[in-house]
Amino acid sequence: MIPRPIPIVCLVVLLLCAAAPVRAQGVAGGEREAEAIRAVISSQIEAFARDDGEVAFAFAAPVIRQMLGDTANFVTVTEAD
Repeated sequence: MIPRPIPIVCLVVLLLCAAAPVRAQGVAGGEREAEAIRAVISSQIEAFARDDGEVAFAFAAPVIRQMLGDTANFVTVTEAD
């Protein structure tokens, strides 16, 4: 059974929360990692804007991909009501 739909904003917030410890490090390496995370999030948002669910799903965190299983479920969950 697929979980109740989660707005894309919630997925972005989850990704940003995951990035918080990297940001808290405050070292050059942490800044590079934080920038890489921001780039992934931006790329995923751009894929959503192009209606490219496969690419957006590819950018999803491994736990999200595992939880949802495939692109079709991912797109269903991230569609706005």
